[in-house]
Amino acid sequence: MMPNKIAPAFLGYECQGALFRVLVNDFCAGDGVHAYLLTGESGVGKKTLAKLCAQTLLCVSDAEKPCGECGACTRFKNKTHPDVFFLQREKDKASIGVDAIREMSAMAGRHSYEGGKRIVVIEEAETLTPQAQNCFLKTLEEPLTDVVFFLIAADTGKLLPTIVSRCRVLRLHPWEAPFIVSMLMARGIAEADAKKAALRASGNLSKALAWASDAAFLELRTLVMNHVFAVNKKGQILEISNRMKDEKSRSVAILDAIEESIRELLLVQTGCLDESVLIDYPACWQNFAKGASADDFIHLFEKIALARRQRENQVNWQVTFETLLSNILEEANKW
Repeated sequence: MMPNKIAPAFLGYECQGALFRVLVNDFCAGDGVHAYLLTGESGVGKKTLAKLCAQTLLCVSDAEKPCGECGACTRFKNKTHPDVFFLQREKDKASIGVDAIREMSAMAGRHSYEGGKRIVVIEEAETLTPQAQNCFLKTLEEPLTDVVFFLIAADTGKLLPTIVSRCRVLRLHPWEAPFIVSMLMARGIAEADAKKAALRASGNLSKALAWASDAAFLELRTLVMNHVFAVNKKGQILEISNRMKDEKSRSVAILDAIEESIRELLLVQTGCLDESVLIDYPACWQNFAKGASADDFIHLFEKIALARRQRENQVNWQVTFETLLSNILEEANKW
């Protein structure tokens, strides 16, 4: 039986609404279901919540759960708990195949080493192949005793409806700015910097953390500002592309940063972000954010998508970047 109190680690999630409170109440009463589907955009805390839930189920403390101090909690945090299985897509693969699901199912079917729950966390569940999903569906249709699944997915539309229907779905929403500020300040970030990051992140805690404290992320954003948005003449394109030709290993991150910046401009125009976040952008892009049409934004997003396809098709990175930079400059020159 779960205790009536739950650890402070969960308290920040209360702003997620009624479904979260149902989840907590279920855990407190020991009435949880065998499968949960945590969904929402990247960076809103799906994996963190799944870990908190899993640790709560394993915790053997008589006080607040998870206590973070008992043997089970310690083993969970050290990733050595024998009753926990994390299934992840391999970095060099686009999907999770059926063999991985079969291995996971075999593990879940074994006895509990510590006499409690067994936990399975499937990250990027939407990348399960159709065969893998059908195989996993059989496991969900015949629930294993004392096994709890946590599926993490940004896009439930790629999952079989029959899988979704057999899970308790909890969609996480963007965080409120005051919560993000408090989380950043708890990590030692100055209040002024925390407020700027929270404003710019538009409810995404992971992005706020990166903007406020990740040196590599900040360096990449500076690179994009200086080598993409600050370009105002065609004569600069070749010079900059020559500098960027050795950045192939970071090409995905660079395209992500460019796309995120365009998205930021769009959020300003729609009123979701304050115009103060435009301070890093040249005047032409500040004007773009205030006056561009929906078609203008769509055009830029399409050009970034084209660059992604070219990269995936092994088109020379320097050529890909030159083409994208030329398209972006063409749009900037209108403003």
